[in-house]
Amino acid sequence: GLLFELGRHDEAAEVLDLQRAAGAFQLELLRLSGRPDLAADLARLADARAKNEAARERLKAAYDQPRATRAKHAVDALVEDLKASDAALSPLLASLERSSSIPLASKALARARERLPRGTAMVEYFVAADALYLFVLGPAARAKGTPRTTLAARKVKVGAAELARTIDRYRQLLATDSALAEPLGRDLYRWLLAPAMEGLDAETRHSTTFLLLPHGPLAAVPFGALVTSAPGAPTRYALEDLRLAITSAQSLAHLLAGPRTRAVVGPILGLVDPDGTLSEARAELDEAPLPTTLLAGRDATEARMLGALRAAPATRILHFATHGRAAADPLRSALLLASGPLEVRRVATLGGTRALDGIGLVVLSACETAPALGDRPGELLSLADGFAVAGIPTLIGTLWEVDDRATRLLFNRFYLALADPSRGDTLEALRAAQLQVSRFEEGGRRPFADPRYWSAFQLIGDFR
Repeated sequence: GLLFELGRHDEAAEVLDLQRAAGAFQLELLRLSGRPDLAADLARLADARAKNEAARERLKAAYDQPRATRAKHAVDALVEDLKASDAALSPLLASLERSSSIPLASKALARARERLPRGTAMVEYFVAADALYLFVLGPAARAKGTPRTTLAARKVKVGAAELARTIDRYRQLLATDSALAEPLGRDLYRWLLAPAMEGLDAETRHSTTFLLLPHGPLAAVPFGALVTSAPGAPTRYALEDLRLAITSAQSLAHLLAGPRTRAVVGPILGLVDPDGTLSEARAELDEAPLPTTLLAGRDATEARMLGALRAAPATRILHFATHGRAAADPLRSALLLASGPLEVRRVATLGGTRALDGIGLVVLSACETAPALGDRPGELLSLADGFAVAGIPTLIGTLWEVDDRATRLLFNRFYLALADPSRGDTLEALRAAQLQVSRFEEGGRRPFADPRYWSAFQLIGDFR
């Protein structure tokens, strides 16, 4: 916040990126820990990381001081200290990346300015106690003739407490009465998305893919359900007009690595209904026009999954229709399989074993598999992050427990769209499925028109 107020927007974004990158180290070290040939590099990385974390803590302590007592020269020195510790990490990370088949998330944000694909905008959020900051890279940040790396910074006068209250109340009302939720959805659109689109004409807004890097309470926001229409006009949601994908340091690494190398269309392996309580789960894949193998009930175990992947290396999609578990320790959040919890820490280590090498898409059709909440960028990690660090470029996760019938309908429509050569990309296939669910008619009514039935699903990572 201090660097922003001083007009040093590039430095503010750089410090934010370094904080996010530090969060990626946890899972990257887990993934690489199974490689004995990297033991020496990992030991050096652990030492450099400890120094980097100490530099971050000193800078945070300075920011936490009352503004009147902050010494500008001291803050400047701490910023330089953090940059120096990051510079010491860079060659170690580069060496590890060359030895690994998966791009390192902790370097992704630094690369975004050079490698962000055309037609995309990256919107990075930072929630402070007294304000919300947006750093926008891409079409929304550039005027004609300016370089690709120009960054636009925005400040919204809404603090962390008000944001958290509004998001929580909006989600509560979405579950009961979407009409009462509308004013809050309109406020959230005005705070979170409208500033990223300043200066864009309608055509550019509609054609741009917005990659959103949430922070803190924003990880719980169903961005597609934010209300774009004016009061009194027919209700219109962001999903209808905008291409929105969630990203993180973990998932951004795959997008920036270059052309997509893992196919997203191909045979599906589904792990469904391990405890017998998800009555519609097996039907989620009934109409998928792709070869499908199901591991259902007691067969939905980690061992059976890994065995099926070894037996069918052409598998491209992993579909989990299970319950999820959130935990205070984010590395212990899990998908609940018949064999027990499949935790984030275990998912990350699967990348080191190369067990998931052929998978291009993971679908987490479970309760609350997408969000990761925390006070600092990147400090807490979700199941989606675990799969991204394990090498999966694209994930679909959920923000809350979703109605079984609506979920079945959505994934039936999604896989039909995904297999259609004219579909566009994976994000467009998901958007099309969500819109079809919202407009689905039965007995002369639209039973799933309310956003609670379709807006929990979010694409995370490589949208292509």
